[in-house]
Amino acid sequence: PGALSAGSQAMASFGDQAMKTSLQFYEIERKNDYEAQKQGGIVEYAKELESIKEQTRQKPSNVADTYFDTEAEKARLRISKNFTNDVAKRDYLNESEKDFINKRVSVRAEVSNRRINDQASTHLSRVAQLQNDAVYGNAAEKHAALNELFGDKPNKIPGMFDKLKNLGYYSSTQSITATNKMMAAITEGNIITTF
Repeated sequence: PGALSAGSQAMASFGDQAMKTSLQFYEIERKNDYEAQKQGGIVEYAKELESIKEQTRQKPSNVADTYFDTEAEKARLRISKNFTNDVAKRDYLNESEKDFINKRVSVRAEVSNRRINDQASTHLSRVAQLQNDAVYGNAAEKHAALNELFGDKPNKIPGMFDKLKNLGYYSSTQSITATNKMMAAITEGNIITTF
């Protein structure tokens, strides 16, 4: 009985060791699977975000940020469907949200700058129209154009360049310089059309 008992104990000990080793390998494999899935999803999402950001640059500024938000969420959810490890999926969704927020800040700043430039170009187009009216228009058009361009100081009505300064497109110095250049250009245009 003692010899059989020692053999049985050795076999049981060997079985315990094999089970323990097997569980360790399984645990390592699960951790590696978790990390591989999570990191793979994050890497794929970062690439998708960069691609969507590039596509956003091609969209008009009034829809660009909404486009980015919508497409980024679609990509995030599409990638999450590839996960077989629920914990990795949950952690991916949490971390990808951080990546989205960081990239969104960049996209919003870029889109905001584009909107400002679009708005500024609208104002500058109006300035060009007013300059044309001030030089080539009839008396009523000239008067209206000059009032809109340079304002009515006694009545405290700002001119176009004062408005651009108040909107943040020009500094005070730039506003004064632009006003003086416009006055000179209109005077020169009027002299040329008169002769």
